[in-house]
Amino acid sequence: MPRILAVGECMAELSPPDDQGRRCLGYGGDTLNTALYMARLLGKGLVGYVTRLGDDALSKNMADDWRLEGLDTTLVETAAGRTVGLYAIDLDDRGERSFTYWRGESPARELFNQGAYAKRLEAIERAALVYISGITLAILPNQCRQALLDALAKARAAGAIVACDPNYRPQLWPDMAAAQHWMGEVYRTSSIVVTSPDEEQRLFGNQEIATRTAAEIVVKQGGAPCLLLLQGKTFEVTPPAVLKPRDTTGAGDAFNAAYLATRFSGGDPMEAARAGHRLAAKVIMSPGAILPSNVMIESAP
Repeated sequence: MPRILAVGECMAELSPPDDQGRRCLGYGGDTLNTALYMARLLGKGLVGYVTRLGDDALSKNMADDWRLEGLDTTLVETAAGRTVGLYAIDLDDRGERSFTYWRGESPARELFNQGAYAKRLEAIERAALVYISGITLAILPNQCRQALLDALAKARAAGAIVACDPNYRPQLWPDMAAAQHWMGEVYRTSSIVVTSPDEEQRLFGNQEIATRTAAEIVVKQGGAPCLLLLQGKTFEVTPPAVLKPRDTTGAGDAFNAAYLATRFSGGDPMEAARAGHRLAAKVIMSPGAILPSNVMIESAP
């Protein structure tokens, strides 16, 4: 069983249209993107993904690709007669993206109430590092959110790194109160929170992050220095200079991957933030959520 687990949903991805208006079909998902980058950085078999896919050709091709990347798929379950969700990316003149989703019947919504869900929860409890996002929580029904949080709490009590990114998507939550409640709970359960000023403002308003968690807090600020909030002190880590971004899709997920890979490998938060910046800077110069493996750079131990 892999020592690092990322938990969530992967969907089929329609890339931004090219000059002729054509889109390419790929796949992506916030926690999946992070898992793949961590697998590249840390080596085959160490990182696993926890999700449910369909039994169609698209789902099978996804899982096959993940295994080729070195991602452990032991905890990827197949739902008979189903397929994955779909999203399309559109870009503005600055390379900033917007999304259109078709995900209502995604099998990942039943991650902890269908199939071998007890096995998945037990694996989370035994992991050395577990990573989830606000999207992971948002797509689950309440009882499954609580089951996941209970497993995360057991993992942390056993000494695991529990990390989260709020990745707030209001359309996935029934209302703001639900989002604030469940994300507040996962913040308190986590040992590392990777967020951004925009996420915090939209989700919690002006409330100080430190009032919700005593975790190691990383505040990403795009091309500006990220902030590290550690034991009551704030540190800045400056990113490398980059050219005009081609596509910012997946940059935050890549930052998270390099940050967590470095921390898992024994690096300190400053080293981890520098690694996150390096990988994110590379990702924004390439289209789509997943950087081609042939252009990966060394970004973490």
